[in-house]
Amino acid sequence: MSIIVKSRSVDDFFANAKTIAKAMDRGEKIDPQPSVISFDPELFFKNINSERISLLKEIKLSYEPTTIKDLSKKTHKNYNWVSRVVRQMESFGVVKTELVPNPGHGTHKVVSLANDRLILQTEL
Repeated sequence: MSIIVKSRSVDDFFANAKTIAKAMDRGEKIDPQPSVISFDPELFFKNINSERISLLKEIKLSYEPTTIKDLSKKTHKNYNWVSRVVRQMESFGVVKTELVPNPGHGTHKVVSLANDRLILQTEL
């Protein structure tokens, strides 16, 4: 399954949601295809840049969930920046985080891609 990040208006988003809801009401099979909506192109391009794409690539290359601390070391970025970007990408549905037991003491947060494939798309 893929995540599709689209940039479009709020009206377009709700029109699409209404179309899908009507199809479900009619009992039609809906092909699951998660979408993450960035409501306008300016917001989309503001939030997706080469540094953030590099971070996504590093998360993908990890093959298994990795910590924010490890991502910070691997990308040579400040821990707070990585943490903030991970929270933002999680709110878009692109990555997911999970608290897992840390052997010996407490827990730590691990990060992984929400899906194995990410498609970035914008409509102007």
